[in-house]
Amino acid sequence: MAPGNGSFVTEFILVGLTDLPGLQFPLFCLFLVMYMVTVLGNLGLITLLGLNSHLHTPMYFFLFNLSFIDLCYASVFTPKMLTNFISMKNIISYRGCITQLYFFCFFVISECYVLTSMAYDRYVAICNPLLYNVVMSPRVCSSLMLGSYLMAFSGAMAHTGCMLRLTFYPLRERMAPGNSSFVAAFILVGLTDLPDLQLPLFCLFLVMYVVTVLGNLGLITLIGLNSHLHTPMYFFLFNLSCIDFCYASVFTPKMLTHFVSKKNMISYMGCMTQLYFFCFFAISECYVLTSMAYDRYVAIYNPLLYNVVMSPRVCSSLMLGSYLMAFSGAMAHTGCMLRLTFCDANTINHYFCDILPLLQLSCTSTYVNELVVFIVGGINVIVPSVTIFVSYGFILSSILRISSTEGRSKAFNTCSSHI
Repeated sequence: MAPGNGSFVTEFILVGLTDLPGLQFPLFCLFLVMYMVTVLGNLGLITLLGLNSHLHTPMYFFLFNLSFIDLCYASVFTPKMLTNFISMKNIISYRGCITQLYFFCFFVISECYVLTSMAYDRYVAICNPLLYNVVMSPRVCSSLMLGSYLMAFSGAMAHTGCMLRLTFYPLRERMAPGNSSFVAAFILVGLTDLPDLQLPLFCLFLVMYVVTVLGNLGLITLIGLNSHLHTPMYFFLFNLSCIDFCYASVFTPKMLTHFVSKKNMISYMGCMTQLYFFCFFAISECYVLTSMAYDRYVAIYNPLLYNVVMSPRVCSSLMLGSYLMAFSGAMAHTGCMLRLTFCDANTINHYFCDILPLLQLSCTSTYVNELVVFIVGGINVIVPSVTIFVSYGFILSSILRISSTEGRSKAFNTCSSHI
């Protein structure tokens, strides 16, 4: 849109609970008292639980987090609402509104999952009291809380990201149709535009895709049906095969159709969907490989406790954590991409919808997207890479300390699936 064709909203007016002047002060006093009771009550509970060692139990651990969330949740909108009762300007900036929306969603969702964790804690305490301390160990409690916050982060990012992609105009200055055009579909350039190479490349990638699909489906079937392979190592390998199969299916079928089709088009929603699943499976694969490295480290470095350390619960928790990290990262990238506006340029210089080629087409600022790529990408590359290298460093040092050649060979063979 050319400058001057229309104006964008930079702030919002909050109507509030009422516009009757006679009710503003009584409502201010009422909500101030409620807010002070909420703050003091939760702060008192947090302090008591933190200082009293007798209350350092799973139930009070969840209650501690619930109090903290309640305190933050009440502070998201109540102070602003109180100032609006005694102020004539019920204004909130665009950034302030989006920030308020994010934290509102985050604390609401996290409270739901903390209450779920507390219900599970009470279920274990009553239905299985003898194993309560084992089932609700500090690691399990921390994992439940981490999962709650990750789900809240993902949900809040999804809502806020979708909201950021919307454009708000003043009611009195609605844009007239035709002032600007927005992209409804993208053109994928592909690998080459030379006609003579289309068929050979189609055949090459078709063979590679069929081999990938059959190989991974065969491995999934074999591990699923053979009870002797129901071990931690093959559990991770099963998940890795599923991820590889899905990852290849995100963009390869579309690319194959482009080789034999004249229309290399993909819709806007199709492009965003492809971007989301590409990020999801790429990130999840990184963390599954990290889990496999940790599994091999335990198998070689501490073989006597292998079955205890790599229990089914731990393996499931590692996989759940991998998928939650993938979900969070994919939501962050896709949510930030949805906030961008694509005006006229719609030719993606790639064979699928990737992050950087899409950023080059945006006609709005991509600063936030670049920051998310740097932070989320850095975490999802550095954490798995460091963990894998450190794990294999310990593995290599353990193997080199084995005196017999047969023992070294057996130790190396246990890492073959990961390598």
